[in-house]
Amino acid sequence: MKFDVHELQAKLDYYFTGKLSKRELGEWANKAYYDILKGGYIEIEKVTIYPLLKILSTFHLEVDERIDIYPCTEEKVKKIQEIVNGKIDIDFDIEMSIPVQVYNMFKGKIYYDKERREIFVKLRSIISSVLKQGGIINGEMVKQLEIIRCLNYQNQTVQGILEKYIFSMGRILLENSKERYKLYAKKSDENAIMKKMLDYLDSYIENNNFHLIVSFKKGVPDIFIIV
Repeated sequence: MKFDVHELQAKLDYYFTGKLSKRELGEWANKAYYDILKGGYIEIEKVTIYPLLKILSTFHLEVDERIDIYPCTEEKVKKIQEIVNGKIDIDFDIEMSIPVQVYNMFKGKIYYDKERREIFVKLRSIISSVLKQGGIINGEMVKQLEIIRCLNYQNQTVQGILEKYIFSMGRILLENSKERYKLYAKKSDENAIMKKMLDYLDSYIENNNFHLIVSFKKGVPDIFIIV
């Protein structure tokens, strides 16, 4: 299923101009919401509107207190429209992980590449071992860093954002291992880049959760990751 903030904006505009019914809007949002839960959350164009779709996905339902169903209100739908139309700026924090199970569950999706994931698992193991031995880069680590340097990071995916950070730190370790630039640094750790790289690798291979921060400014979503 393909969708993004522009389609959400169009659906909301159709609803408020009478071209789309409440049921049609709610059912579309519900379908998109479950697409995200079933593996689509890795796609940036989808996960950026996840908080909005989660609210909107109940709009078409009837109140049922017995099973705790409380539909989204018209007021909330209007606020979502104002967010995607640029009238309200807002930020969301999505805490997430990328479970290894999804690589088996969604083999048909090209961004769930188990063999690619194993490259990062191996790099994580090598860096951990190097740090235990004092942080001196060895031939095995250089070889693995050269392997990831030849990869193209996955555009438009959450893994791609993590990979971009990992690739950049890998280049620093390979090309500038003896150069360190400092500006009023209070306390220095020669292995800081390597340790931070571990944090991103742990997020990539599911050892740790990470935070995806989604910011809507003038109707345009932007994201960054905190590990």
